[in-house]
Amino acid sequence: GVGRWADWNGWRRGRDSNPRSEQTDNGFQDRRIRPLCHLSGVGILAGLKNIGQTGCRRICRFELSLAKAALSYDHRRIVFRLRRMVRLRISSSLIFPAVLAATAAVAQIDDLSQGDPATLAFENAQWAEAIGLYRGQLTEDPENGTIVLRIAQAQREMGEHELALQSLNDSLALAGPEAMINLERARVFAAQGQTTMALGWLETADHLGLRALILLEETDEFAPLRREQRYQVVYSNVRSRIYPCEGIAASNSFDFWLGSWEVRLADGTLVGQSEVTKRDGGCSVAEDWSGTGGSRGSSMNFYQPSRDQWRQIWIGSGGTMIDMAGAPVEDGMRLEGTIEYTALDRVLALRTAASDSIWRSSIWPRRAGVPGLRVITA
Repeated sequence: GVGRWADWNGWRRGRDSNPRSEQTDNGFQDRRIRPLCHLSGVGILAGLKNIGQTGCRRICRFELSLAKAALSYDHRRIVFRLRRMVRLRISSSLIFPAVLAATAAVAQIDDLSQGDPATLAFENAQWAEAIGLYRGQLTEDPENGTIVLRIAQAQREMGEHELALQSLNDSLALAGPEAMINLERARVFAAQGQTTMALGWLETADHLGLRALILLEETDEFAPLRREQRYQVVYSNVRSRIYPCEGIAASNSFDFWLGSWEVRLADGTLVGQSEVTKRDGGCSVAEDWSGTGGSRGSSMNFYQPSRDQWRQIWIGSGGTMIDMAGAPVEDGMRLEGTIEYTALDRVLALRTAASDSIWRSSIWPRRAGVPGLRVITA
């Protein structure tokens, strides 16, 4: 009855052996929140809508136990009770109160996490206090490698490099986030001026799928390394994981459209202005249109590798909707699709050609501050 609950099953298969192994890009996690990421009311109801009607008489007992788990912030009991409900095929209509209880627990736990003293001390650079508070958390959760990683990071910030390295070894032994552990090792050795060791650990972290792009860009310890070829290779690999579209040549096919444009008719009449920018790590080209008569509109343009084509979705303030797809041609872009007029209740076929050479051969004199002007011929 839960075959379609893909998110839950993926979490269960990948995390049951080590429920603390879920981690964010910077290697941090809140151990009380992340395991509950799939327990939103909408997600649960979507996953349980095919559950049968048997086991309904047991709902009250499960409701009570789930409420107790929520009040005690015990996420393991919440997960266990919800799994039991699924296995017993309890009706989705009767499970709704239990879903509300679980959702409320997530909200309460999230509020609690915002006031976690150790995290607050860490974020405020109160390193010694953070270390003491994190050690207190280890007495309750001695196998949490991520907490040990935070201790190591605080020790590094305090210049206690040897202690930090030891803590990183301890974090690894407790199944802490290995890529981040190796990145931290690289930061320690870089701070000590050991460039070769630092680069070696960075390469190891890269092989483990490192995604901490901002740290590579901004970490002070890495400043002397950024000119090194080995560092640039690591940086390129990490960036390609975060922004994969940058490595797809076809994603640049619409770059000739980028810029600030004045749109005029053939006789020179100004009809509007358009600002075209590249967004989302190079995966999309966004157009923001302002007409001289007060109209507004925007389009999102993106390349679809699976179809080897570009697609444009446009919506205007007058209710005009355009959906086109196409591919680059010799000197521009050719798109075909439909244009829908909401006010007229009509849908028409549409074909357009965007040519860089045509636009720029007909370009009007540039104005100050405007990188390019586009002419639309009637």
